[in-house]
Amino acid sequence: MFVRFSEDNGLIADPWLSGPGERLAEAQDRHDAYFRVNPSKNDRDWLLDSFDALAASHRTVAGLFDRTHNPLYEVTPSYEAATALLAFWRERGADGEIVHDFTDPELDTRSSATCTRTCRSTRGRRTRCSRRRCSWRSSSST
Repeated sequence: MFVRFSEDNGLIADPWLSGPGERLAEAQDRHDAYFRVNPSKNDRDWLLDSFDALAASHRTVAGLFDRTHNPLYEVTPSYEAATALLAFWRERGADGEIVHDFTDPELDTRSSATCTRTCRSTRGRRTRCSRRRCSWRSSSST
């Protein structure tokens, strides 16, 4: 989710997984180009490279994605799980926009984390994750 939040808010230059507007197409184009150059790699490699790119973007983020201390690198996702994760982040709604949009001018990661937990609990129902369109926000105010 940290990569997605960073992509949607322009905290990293290039989108890796998805993004609102043209950033989704950019992410998909970069993904395709990666496999043309690296045909023996898989989506797990693409995800791990996205974490490396994010780590290289700022020294504080580098600490979060430190391969020595982050448990992510001890239990990496399977190829199938990585492919499913990419499909999840690239899912589009009926309006053609990505379903999970974390764009936030205030860069408030707490609201995004709350929305993601809520969306996972819906067990397959389509929900919006951005703060301005999230079903959690509208249902929590009633």
